Amino acid sequence: MDFNKFIEQAKPLFQWYRILSSKEITVVDNNRCEYVAIAGEYLLNRSYNNEIYNRIYYLVIILDKTGRFSVPIVWLPHEERPQSFMHMYSDKTCCLGLNHEVLSIWGQDQSAEAFFDKILDPYLMNLLSYSRTGKCVTPERPHSVLGVVDYYKKIFDCDEEHVIPFLRYLSKKVYRNELPKGHIMCPCGSSMNLRKCHGRLIQIFISQLYGFAGLKSAFLEDVRSVGISYEKGNSRYKKG
Repeated sequence: MDFNKFIEQAKPLFQWYRILSSKEITVVDNNRCEYVAIAGEYLLNRSYNNEIYNRIYYLVIILDKTGRFSVPIVWLPHEERPQSFMHMYSDKTCCLGLNHEVLSIWGQDQSAEAFFDKILDPYLMNLLSYSRTGKCVTPERPHSVLGVVDYYKKIFDCDEEHVIPFLRYLSKKVYRNELPKGHIMCPCGSSMNLRKCHGRLIQIFISQLYGFAGLKSAFLEDVRSVGISYEKGNSRYKKG
Protein backbone atom coordinates (compact mmCIF):
# COMPACT_ATOMS: atom_id res chain seq x y z
CA MET A 1 0.00 0.00 0.00
CA ASP A 2 1.26 3.49 -0.88
CA PHE A 3 0.67 5.36 2.39
CA ASN A 4 1.60 8.79 1.07
CA LYS A 5 -0.70 8.35 -1.90
CA PHE A 6 -3.57 7.32 0.40
CA ILE A 7 -3.09 10.38 2.60
CA GLU A 8 -2.97 12.73 -0.39
CA GLN A 9 -6.14 11.20 -1.82
CA ALA A 10 -7.88 11.42 1.56
CA LYS A 11 -7.16 15.10 2.19
CA PRO A 12 -9.87 16.55 -0.12
CA LEU A 13 -12.45 14.12 1.30
CA PHE A 14 -12.39 15.87 4.69
CA GLN A 15 -14.04 19.16 5.63
CA TRP A 16 -10.75 19.95 7.35
CA TYR A 17 -7.87 17.71 8.33
CA ARG A 18 -4.49 17.42 10.00
CA ILE A 19 -1.79 14.76 9.73
CA LEU A 20 -0.79 12.81 12.85
CA SER A 21 2.41 10.89 13.60
CA SER A 22 2.95 7.74 15.65
CA LYS A 23 3.63 9.80 18.77
CA GLU A 24 0.16 11.36 18.61
CA ILE A 25 -1.68 8.05 18.27
CA THR A 26 -2.46 6.55 21.67
CA VAL A 27 -5.35 4.27 20.77
CA VAL A 28 -3.08 1.48 19.47
CA ASP A 29 0.22 -0.05 20.59
CA ASN A 30 2.84 2.42 19.43
CA ASN A 31 5.76 0.28 20.57
CA ARG A 32 5.32 -2.32 17.84
CA CYS A 33 4.32 -0.31 14.80
CA GLU A 34 5.01 2.94 12.99
CA TYR A 35 1.85 4.85 12.19
CA VAL A 36 0.73 7.78 10.13
CA ALA A 37 -2.81 9.10 10.35
CA ILE A 38 -5.14 11.72 8.96
CA ALA A 39 -7.71 13.25 11.28
CA GLY A 40 -10.51 15.74 10.82
CA GLU A 41 -14.19 16.29 10.13
CA TYR A 42 -15.82 14.15 7.49
CA LEU A 43 -19.28 14.70 6.04
CA LEU A 44 -21.32 11.55 5.58
CA ASN A 45 -23.90 12.31 2.91
CA ARG A 46 -25.43 9.17 1.42
CA SER A 47 -28.89 7.87 0.58
CA TYR A 48 -30.05 4.26 0.83
CA ASN A 49 -33.54 2.81 0.41
CA ASN A 50 -35.04 6.32 0.27
CA GLU A 51 -33.36 7.27 3.56
CA ILE A 52 -30.84 10.11 3.85
CA TYR A 53 -27.77 9.61 6.02
CA ASN A 54 -26.23 12.99 6.67
CA ARG A 55 -23.92 13.84 9.55
CA ILE A 56 -20.46 15.24 10.24
CA TYR A 57 -18.08 12.88 12.05
CA TYR A 58 -14.72 13.64 13.56
CA LEU A 59 -12.63 10.62 12.65
CA VAL A 60 -9.06 9.41 12.53
CA ILE A 61 -7.79 6.99 9.88
CA ILE A 62 -4.63 5.23 11.04
CA LEU A 63 -2.24 3.50 8.64
CA ASP A 64 0.36 1.02 9.87
CA LYS A 65 3.58 1.44 7.90
CA THR A 66 5.09 -1.79 9.24
CA GLY A 67 2.36 -3.95 7.69
CA ARG A 68 1.15 -5.51 10.94
CA PHE A 69 -2.37 -4.33 10.11
CA SER A 70 -3.44 -4.80 6.49
CA VAL A 71 -6.56 -2.63 6.82
CA PRO A 72 -6.62 1.02 8.02
CA ILE A 73 -7.85 1.54 11.57
CA VAL A 74 -10.78 3.95 11.88
CA TRP A 75 -11.10 5.71 15.23
CA LEU A 76 -14.09 7.82 16.29
CA PRO A 77 -12.74 9.37 19.52
CA HIS A 78 -15.70 11.72 20.11
CA GLU A 79 -18.50 9.21 19.45
CA GLU A 80 -20.53 7.44 22.08
CA ARG A 81 -21.03 3.79 21.24
CA PRO A 82 -24.76 3.02 20.93
CA GLN A 83 -25.93 0.47 23.46
CA SER A 84 -25.65 -3.10 22.09
CA PHE A 85 -23.82 -1.92 18.95
CA MET A 86 -21.21 -4.65 18.60
CA HIS A 87 -19.14 -3.10 15.83
CA MET A 88 -17.33 -0.46 17.85
CA TYR A 89 -14.72 -1.39 20.44
CA SER A 90 -14.45 0.12 23.90
CA ASP A 91 -11.55 2.34 22.74
CA LYS A 92 -13.89 3.66 20.00
CA THR A 93 -12.03 2.08 17.12
CA CYS A 94 -14.34 0.54 14.53
CA CYS A 95 -14.89 -3.07 13.57
CA LEU A 96 -15.19 -2.60 9.81
CA GLY A 97 -15.47 -6.32 9.06
CA LEU A 98 -13.07 -9.21 8.63
CA ASN A 99 -9.72 -8.25 7.17
CA HIS A 100 -10.08 -10.52 4.13
CA GLU A 101 -13.62 -9.24 3.56
CA VAL A 102 -12.65 -5.56 3.84
CA LEU A 103 -9.66 -5.90 1.55
CA SER A 104 -11.68 -7.85 -1.04
CA ILE A 105 -14.38 -5.16 -1.11
CA TRP A 106 -11.86 -2.32 -1.05
CA GLY A 107 -10.06 -3.60 -4.16
CA GLN A 108 -6.47 -3.98 -5.31
CA ASP A 109 -6.01 -0.27 -6.02
CA GLN A 110 -6.52 0.46 -2.30
CA SER A 111 -7.33 4.10 -2.98
CA ALA A 112 -8.67 6.45 -0.33
CA GLU A 113 -11.74 7.18 -2.48
CA ALA A 114 -12.64 3.48 -2.64
CA PHE A 115 -12.03 3.04 1.09
CA PHE A 116 -14.38 5.91 1.96
CA ASP A 117 -17.01 4.88 -0.59
CA LYS A 118 -17.04 1.10 -0.06
CA ILE A 119 -15.94 0.66 3.55
CA LEU A 120 -16.19 3.82 5.65
CA ASP A 121 -19.50 5.24 4.42
CA PRO A 122 -21.44 1.94 4.82
CA TYR A 123 -20.03 1.60 8.34
CA LEU A 124 -21.04 5.15 9.30
CA MET A 125 -24.48 4.61 7.78
CA ASN A 126 -24.92 1.53 9.96
CA LEU A 127 -23.70 3.42 13.01
CA LEU A 128 -26.08 6.32 12.37
CA SER A 129 -28.99 4.00 11.62
CA TYR A 130 -28.34 1.99 14.78
CA SER A 131 -28.23 5.19 16.83
CA ARG A 132 -31.64 6.18 15.43
CA THR A 133 -33.50 2.88 15.23
CA GLY A 134 -31.46 0.17 16.92
CA LYS A 135 -30.94 -1.53 13.55
CA CYS A 136 -28.20 -1.48 10.93
CA VAL A 137 -28.81 -0.58 7.30
CA THR A 138 -27.11 -3.67 5.94
CA PRO A 139 -27.51 -7.26 7.19
CA GLU A 140 -25.37 -7.93 10.25
CA ARG A 141 -22.93 -10.79 10.55
CA PRO A 142 -22.25 -12.32 13.98
CA HIS A 143 -19.41 -10.59 15.78
CA SER A 144 -15.97 -11.86 16.76
CA VAL A 145 -15.22 -15.59 16.33
CA LEU A 146 -18.71 -16.49 15.15
CA GLY A 147 -18.37 -13.80 12.49
CA VAL A 148 -15.19 -15.42 11.20
CA VAL A 149 -16.92 -18.81 11.06
CA ASP A 150 -19.97 -17.36 9.29
CA TYR A 151 -17.85 -15.59 6.66
CA TYR A 152 -15.50 -18.43 5.79
CA LYS A 153 -18.10 -21.18 5.77
CA LYS A 154 -19.70 -19.37 2.82
CA ILE A 155 -16.38 -18.98 1.03
CA PHE A 156 -15.47 -22.66 1.47
CA ASP A 157 -19.03 -23.96 1.02
CA CYS A 158 -18.89 -26.12 4.13
CA ASP A 159 -20.78 -26.45 7.37
CA GLU A 160 -19.88 -24.56 10.53
CA GLU A 161 -18.28 -27.60 12.15
CA HIS A 162 -15.56 -27.84 9.50
CA VAL A 163 -14.67 -24.15 9.04
CA ILE A 164 -11.91 -24.30 11.64
CA PRO A 165 -10.28 -27.41 10.08
CA PHE A 166 -10.38 -25.54 6.76
CA LEU A 167 -8.72 -22.48 8.29
CA ARG A 168 -6.16 -24.59 10.14
CA TYR A 169 -5.17 -26.46 6.96
CA LEU A 170 -5.09 -23.38 4.75
CA SER A 171 -3.23 -21.17 7.21
CA LYS A 172 -0.38 -23.70 7.43
CA LYS A 173 -0.12 -23.82 3.64
CA VAL A 174 -0.35 -20.06 3.20
CA TYR A 175 2.11 -19.29 5.99
CA ARG A 176 4.63 -21.69 4.46
CA ASN A 177 3.88 -20.57 0.88
CA GLU A 178 2.90 -24.13 -0.02
CA LEU A 179 0.25 -25.40 -2.42
CA PRO A 180 -2.30 -28.07 -1.41
CA LYS A 181 -1.64 -31.68 -2.35
CA GLY A 182 -4.53 -33.46 -4.01
CA HIS A 183 -4.12 -36.78 -2.19
CA ILE A 184 -4.59 -35.23 1.29
CA MET A 185 -7.98 -35.82 2.91
CA CYS A 186 -10.27 -32.82 2.47
CA PRO A 187 -10.80 -30.83 5.71
CA CYS A 188 -14.54 -30.60 4.98
CA GLY A 189 -15.14 -34.01 6.56
CA SER A 190 -16.31 -35.74 3.36
CA SER A 191 -13.74 -38.55 3.72
CA MET A 192 -12.59 -37.82 0.16
CA ASN A 193 -9.23 -36.46 -0.89
CA LEU A 194 -8.82 -32.86 -1.96
CA ARG A 195 -8.57 -33.75 -5.63
CA LYS A 196 -12.12 -35.12 -5.60
CA CYS A 197 -13.59 -32.58 -3.20
CA HIS A 198 -12.64 -28.97 -2.32
CA GLY A 199 -9.19 -29.01 -3.91
CA ARG A 200 -10.02 -26.66 -6.78
CA LEU A 201 -11.83 -24.21 -4.46
CA ILE A 202 -8.84 -24.15 -2.14
CA GLN A 203 -6.41 -23.63 -5.02
CA ILE A 204 -8.45 -20.69 -6.31
CA PHE A 205 -8.57 -19.14 -2.82
CA ILE A 206 -4.82 -19.48 -2.29
CA SER A 207 -4.08 -18.13 -5.78
CA GLN A 208 -6.16 -15.04 -4.96
CA LEU A 209 -4.15 -14.51 -1.77
CA TYR A 210 -0.87 -14.64 -3.66
CA GLY A 211 -2.12 -12.43 -6.48
CA PHE A 212 -3.48 -9.56 -4.37
CA ALA A 213 -1.05 -7.49 -2.29
CA GLY A 214 -2.06 -7.56 1.35
CA LEU A 215 -4.77 -10.23 1.03
CA LYS A 216 -2.50 -12.95 2.38
CA SER A 217 -1.75 -10.90 5.50
CA ALA A 218 -5.44 -10.10 5.89
CA PHE A 219 -6.36 -13.80 5.81
CA LEU A 220 -3.70 -14.69 8.39
CA GLU A 221 -4.92 -11.88 10.64
CA ASP A 222 -8.42 -13.39 10.51
CA VAL A 223 -6.99 -16.81 11.35
CA ARG A 224 -5.16 -15.42 14.37
CA SER A 225 -8.40 -13.87 15.59
CA VAL A 226 -9.90 -17.34 16.18
CA GLY A 227 -6.83 -18.55 18.05
CA ILE A 228 -5.20 -20.65 15.35
CA SER A 229 -1.43 -20.53 15.77
CA TYR A 230 -0.37 -21.43 12.25
CA GLU A 231 3.29 -20.76 13.05
CA LYS A 232 3.37 -23.79 15.34
CA GLY A 233 0.73 -25.75 13.47
CA ASN A 234 -1.75 -26.03 16.32
CA SER A 235 -5.02 -24.41 17.35
CA ARG A 236 -6.36 -22.82 20.50
CA TYR A 237 -9.77 -22.20 18.93
CA LYS A 238 -12.69 -22.17 21.29
CA LYS A 239 -16.22 -21.44 20.21
CA GLY A 240 -17.58 -18.74 22.50
